[in-house]
Amino acid sequence: MVINFWFDAGNRKGTPVMSTAPQFATVFGQAAAGTAVYPVPPEGLRTTWTAWIPYSVMQLQNRGPVVTATGLQYQAAQNRLLAEPVLYLDGFGVATGTLLPFSVMR
Repeated sequence: MVINFWFDAGNRKGTPVMSTAPQFATVFGQAAAGTAVYPVPPEGLRTTWTAWIPYSVMQLQNRGPVVTATGLQYQAAQNRLLAEPVLYLDGFGVATGTLLPFSVMR
């Protein structure tokens, strides 16, 4: 499984989230996380899986300091994202799962 990350454009894929680390990116630089490789026996495979990606490698929007009545204060930006799981068999993407919405404050 490979999970690709997109900015949420109203419950549909917007622009891809890019990565600053090649080990968490596709060949095109899009942020991605993957599972371990599982051998699939002829009768098929049913299993659970996990994947992770450090938020720090995702090129997300940052808000930063803003001027308030009491001086400069940091305000985080909310990044609305979509995770897209893709099943690969023998190096080919064969099935795409449901888009999963989540958000990251930065």
